[in-house]
Amino acid sequence: MAVKESGKRELEILLNSVELSTSTFGNGACKRMVTVELIWPRMQVASKSSVKLLPFTKGMSVPTGWIKRILFKESVESRFGIAVHVTETVKATAVRKFFRSMAGAMFGIAGDFADDAMPNKYAGDAISAPFDYVAKELKAAYTAEIVAEGSIDMLSTEITPDMFVEIPLGITKSIYKTVEGHGPHNVSHGKKLITAEGTVVGKAVIQLNTL
Repeated sequence: MAVKESGKRELEILLNSVELSTSTFGNGACKRMVTVELIWPRMQVASKSSVKLLPFTKGMSVPTGWIKRILFKESVESRFGIAVHVTETVKATAVRKFFRSMAGAMFGIAGDFADDAMPNKYAGDAISAPFDYVAKELKAAYTAEIVAEGSIDMLSTEITPDMFVEIPLGITKSIYKTVEGHGPHNVSHGKKLITAEGTVVGKAVIQLNTL
């Protein structure tokens, strides 16, 4: 029986940038939660997730500095995937609720005591929480909806040193515009599809460094 070459690679995975369409999401300054999932990086590891709170200006977020960009230091082998989820804009209160929920789940503490386990700069320009929280758990922790997401399949044998991969982000819900009727009563006539679910409305750029 032939022995298969797994193509195991040791990687440092960083977030380079996230871009969203300003025509769809506006160009004002805001903060959004960005979750990056590493899916089945190797045998017996189904997924790893990293959560960041990022500032967006004119649809762009470009974290600076290694600490703000780092997502994972992991081993990958054979086929694996990377998925990115971006939420609607979030406020500090929603972020605080998320970290309180996460601290309670991880350390068995609740209420105000969980505040001590939260980052004391949760409202800063970027925050990283490299815990194994998948998108549905993130969504359950606060009310912000995921508005754009995308994924890419990769083979470890195709990874090159200092590689950049671009992941298209598709809108998660269709956008409609109400079409008003004509006449004195201006009765609503129906809805017009503006952007269909799955339409690409942005991209995330991920950097893979071989170790």
